Amino acid sequence: MDAKLRDRLAVGLAALALLLALGTLMFGRFDPGVRLAAANGRVFITAVNERSVARTMALQPGMIVTQLNNVTLIRFPEYVYPPSTGIEPSPNPDTGEVPQPQPIGVEPAEPTDVTIPADQLEALVAAPMLNLQAIQPWDLSAGTVANGWNQLQISDDGRSGVRDSMPSVFLGAAILFIAGWWLASGRAGAGLQPLAVPLAVATAVPFILRPLEATWSPPLIAIGGILLPLALVPLAAGLHDRIADAQERRLVAQAIAACVIGAIVVGVGLAFTEPWSGSGVARWALVGAVPLIPGLAAAGPIQPGGLFGAATSSGRLLESTEFAIAGATPLIALSTDSSPFLFPMALWIGLIVVAGRFTVRPLARLATRATLQRDL
Repeated sequence: MDAKLRDRLAVGLAALALLLALGTLMFGRFDPGVRLAAANGRVFITAVNERSVARTMALQPGMIVTQLNNVTLIRFPEYVYPPSTGIEPSPNPDTGEVPQPQPIGVEPAEPTDVTIPADQLEALVAAPMLNLQAIQPWDLSAGTVANGWNQLQISDDGRSGVRDSMPSVFLGAAILFIAGWWLASGRAGAGLQPLAVPLAVATAVPFILRPLEATWSPPLIAIGGILLPLALVPLAAGLHDRIADAQERRLVAQAIAACVIGAIVVGVGLAFTEPWSGSGVARWALVGAVPLIPGLAAAGPIQPGGLFGAATSSGRLLESTEFAIAGATPLIALSTDSSPFLFPMALWIGLIVVAGRFTVRPLARLATRATLQRDL
C-alpha cells in the first residue's frame, strides 16, 4: 500500500473514531437492554437484549414492572403502625431497650395496581429508562409482608457509565497527537518514523472507542466492533510491506485478512448475541493479531549468519526490535479496558525504555564493535 494512502486512511479512521466518541459523550445514553409495553393498566417487559445489563441481572420477557423511573406502578402490602403520640416510650428498666411500636395492620391487603391514565402510562414507557423494578407474575402472589417479594431491579442515571469513559477518550487523543509527533520526529527510531501515523492511530483508537461500549447499545457496540480492527489495518499494511520474502508477505496478508474478518464477525456478534465463554479473549486475540502477525514477520531473523555475519547486523537488530514492538503495542492498548487507563500503557512504555537502554542498544553496540574488529 502506498505510504500516503496508508496515512490518509489511518487519519480518516482516527477522525471517524473521535467523531463517534465525542458524539457519544455528548448525546449517548446507557441502554439497559429492556423493551417495555403497556397493556391492561400494567407495564410488561417484552424483550431483553442477549448482551445487556438487563440480561446479566436476570430480567426476562413477561416480567411485570412494579416501579419505573421512580413511579410506583404496583403497591405492595406494608405494615401500618399507630400514629405517633409525640411521647417517647420509656426504656425497659432491666435491659434498657426502647420498645418499638407494633404494627396494627397491613395496607393494602395484596399487591395492588396503581391507577395511571393510559396516556401517562404510555409516556412513562416511552421515556428514557433510569431505574426499574420488575417481578415474575407467579412471585407477585407468592410474597408476604414478612418475607418481601422477589423483585429484580436496574438503576442508572443514563449517563454515568458514558461519563466514566471520558478519561479514556482524552488519553486516546493524547496518544494520537503526542505519540504521532514523537514517532514522526524519529526519536523512537528510524524504523518507526515511516509508521508514525498508523502506529499512533492503532494505539489510540482502542481508547477512543470506549464510550461506544459504555452505552451497552447494540448498534454502537457493532460500529465499534467494525471500526476497531479496521483502524489497525494501516499499521498492519505498513509492517507487511517491510517483510523481505515475497511468499511470506502473501501468507501474512492472508492471515491479516482472516483476523480482520474474524474480529469484525466476533465484534458484531457480541453486540447482538449472548456472550459465550471466552468471547472477550477471542476478540482481543483476533484484533491484536492484525498488527502483531506482520510485526513479528517483519522483525524476522536478524540476519543470515547472526549478529556478527554482516555489517548491517546492529542496525537490523534495532529495526527488528522496533517492528516487533510496533506490532505488539496495540495489543497492550486493547488490554486496557478499565481505569486507571494510563497504567498498563505507562508500564509497557517503561519496559520498552528499560529494555532498549540495557539490552537492545548494548547488543547493537557490541555487534558494531565486533564488525569493526573483523574488518580491521
